[in-house]
Amino acid sequence: IAWIDVFKFLGIWAIYIGHFGDKAGKVYPFVFAYHVPMFFFAAGFFSIRYLKDTPLVFIKKKTWQLMVPYIFFSLIAMAFFTLQNDWNILQAKSALIGFIFGIRNQIIAGSLWFIPCLYIIVVGNYFVIKLFRSQTVALAIAFGIFLAYQLLFPPNHSPSWFMNLDSALYYYVYYSLGATIFPFINKHATTT
Repeated sequence: IAWIDVFKFLGIWAIYIGHFGDKAGKVYPFVFAYHVPMFFFAAGFFSIRYLKDTPLVFIKKKTWQLMVPYIFFSLIAMAFFTLQNDWNILQAKSALIGFIFGIRNQIIAGSLWFIPCLYIIVVGNYFVIKLFRSQTVALAIAFGIFLAYQLLFPPNHSPSWFMNLDSALYYYVYYSLGATIFPFINKHATTT
């Protein structure tokens, strides 16, 4: 779908600029405000296609699609950093534990945090939809979780939960919003 490819390009561009930090100048705060939520929003576009799967089939698919690449790239990153930094066994073990826990800002290949977080969101959303049989109810739950996150966690909360569950609580609303409005956006985009 052409408009989704353009949307993804704009998101990738924003992530690229976002990694420049202060060197991006005045563009940095602008792209930083939306670049990560945009990817979770876009990921929600395709959530509907897996709802027909049984829970076991769904979990196998998502594990293969998301967690196997996470493990693969984590091992490559660990090997690279071990060789580059001449780590001893304890330093390599520490990096491995960081990958196993998958906590944002605590793994050496920082950009990989997104994958376990997305996995938690995708699997959680699947079960919410299966339980309530309504994407609208899932969106209401996601908004409730988002509001609870805002009230319970201090501003600038540093993620610390296994597999980025605390980040997933924050970003789930964007995924659910994408899943909810994608049929309407896509229908309008393809009819004009």
